[in-house]
Amino acid sequence: MIDNPAYKGEWKPKMIDNPAYKGEWKAKKIPNQKYRDDVYAFDNIGVVGYELWVVNSGSIFDNIYVGDSFKEAEEFAQKTFQATFENEKAAKKAIDDKQKEEEEAKKKESGDAVPENPTDDNDEDVADEL
Repeated sequence: MIDNPAYKGEWKPKMIDNPAYKGEWKAKKIPNQKYRDDVYAFDNIGVVGYELWVVNSGSIFDNIYVGDSFKEAEEFAQKTFQATFENEKAAKKAIDDKQKEEEEAKKKESGDAVPENPTDDNDEDVADEL
């Protein structure tokens, strides 16, 4: 490390007076006869609505638990999630297997299928073409 004789301390931007400064900007408010300040005041909300954007298709959301007890959440999960988890997993596997079979069938029909046991002779032909 070598000292820098031209160093004048931490850089800070120069501050200049702005006589036209009116303070932090705030949106103008206009009177609205239909505005209600008490729309949040509900005695009982029986449901929760939410919008969810997912990248992967096939996501399943069900049995949403809202509470403040971890123990109750675990019990709820055992009753609802664990009861259907294995069946949903098996159904997903069946769908994926069917899609894979359909894709392989399409490849075989179009002639794009790669041989399952390619021989060394085919590798040499490909190398000669390159």
